[in-house]
Amino acid sequence: INDLVPVNNLLVVTFTEAAASEMKQKLYVGLAQAIANSNFDEEKLNYFYEQLFLISSADIGTLHSVCKKIVSKYFYEVNIEPNFGILTNEEYLNLFNQAMEKTFNNYIESADEEFYEVYESFSDKRNTTKLKNIITSIYNFLSEKSDSKTYVNFVLNKCLNKDENSNICCKYVFDYYKPSVQKFFQTVCDFENIISDEKLQNYLKQLKAEIKFVVDAENYSEFATRLNNLSFPRLYAPKDATLLNIFEELKFCVDDFKKFVTKAKVNCINLTESEFEITTNKLKKLYSKLFEITLKTEEEFTNLKNEIGKLDFSDLQKYAYKILCNSAINDEVKKSYKYVFVDEYQDINQIQEDILLKISNNNLNMIGDVKQSIYAFRQCMP
Repeated sequence: INDLVPVNNLLVVTFTEAAASEMKQKLYVGLAQAIANSNFDEEKLNYFYEQLFLISSADIGTLHSVCKKIVSKYFYEVNIEPNFGILTNEEYLNLFNQAMEKTFNNYIESADEEFYEVYESFSDKRNTTKLKNIITSIYNFLSEKSDSKTYVNFVLNKCLNKDENSNICCKYVFDYYKPSVQKFFQTVCDFENIISDEKLQNYLKQLKAEIKFVVDAENYSEFATRLNNLSFPRLYAPKDATLLNIFEELKFCVDDFKKFVTKAKVNCINLTESEFEITTNKLKKLYSKLFEITLKTEEEFTNLKNEIGKLDFSDLQKYAYKILCNSAINDEVKKSYKYVFVDEYQDINQIQEDILLKISNNNLNMIGDVKQSIYAFRQCMP
């Protein structure tokens, strides 16, 4: 209000149409009160009345509505019809199942041996429900990525890399678990500084040496091997009654760390180099085929939607992002908004954030609360 920014130069994004409607009502009330409680000259008064009129058509809505507006205006950039409709839930499920059936039949007709391997692995007595559920889950996951094919290549080449020390998944496990081991090592050092009992001191010295060996691991391979071989010296209760409290505290910390190690060993599987390579190659072959089936299903699904001139909500996001990758269009859209506001930002996922970053130009204002995040299943990571 104070900066006299026109309503049609604002982009306000929230998660539901109801919330968007409430925002428009609050903005209307706020502007009306500003008019009623001030002594504007005629020019300024006319400006504010104009803003009241513009609220109904202002870009205050869901991100899908923003994407729909972009796709409707620049439809030619993604080679679709301008008068597209949006699939109902029933239409979506029907067409997607048709696409999956057609994809499966095409593989069967072509006698694809790798498909048969996957088919047999996940089918029970010719019941394909389990495999179809897996393909559906992968499709839903990829539909929230800006570029599904690039993501698939990343998974196959980086996450299923046969070199465990450059494998992204191994690195993640290493980076995730090592700090906890370092923290426990510091805890042992702290106990060592406050305990003077000779037997407990000897125990701590042995324990510290064991933990230090794991802490000094420089990569996943070393860490997994040392963690799997980690042994704990036996802890005896002291005879001195005055040491029982500190002993119980030490025992609790050690027992808690043992539970952590037991859990970590499940993920830090210690394989030989050849075993790791064999396992990774098997997984890569499996996931390559699952991704291939999913992307083929996506192609068939897109063809079926094109036949009836309709899109789904994921299409709106993907097409909007693709359109915004055109620098000329991107600049044009950016110039439309002086400020971009996003409510419930904790529930924004990767493709939605990519879209917002494309639209904004150092003018993105985010409101969110990590504790209120409820869309982790849709890959939101606040």
